[in-house]
Amino acid sequence: MNISPLQFRDEQFLARVEGVFARTQAPLQQLKLEVTESLFVEARDDARDKMLALKARGVRFSLDDFGTGYSSLAYLAQLPLDQLKIDQSFVQQVLESQANAAIVESTIALAESLNLEVIAEG
Repeated sequence: MNISPLQFRDEQFLARVEGVFARTQAPLQQLKLEVTESLFVEARDDARDKMLALKARGVRFSLDDFGTGYSSLAYLAQLPLDQLKIDQSFVQQVLESQANAAIVESTIALAESLNLEVIAEG
């Protein structure tokens, strides 16, 4: 499920997520939230705290559109991510561009070294 930075930053976000799952009895372990790098530009600690709270309940996290925004390797080591999604703008050009191929290859190696699943979009 894609979550916008605005939704995630809402003070009631955790309560809303937990409320939905309490009403539906759906297991939180089945939920993977997709967030973008822009979430971590402002209030990174708050975002991390919310992620950790949800992670403790079994929620998984995917970093969507990696490489297109504020790619900081520092937050990759600090956040409880499970998956990295390489943006399709790199993937679609992998056969035509050595630079894009190198970016995709190195991103895959980085994700694997951090024990993250990798999705190459497109």
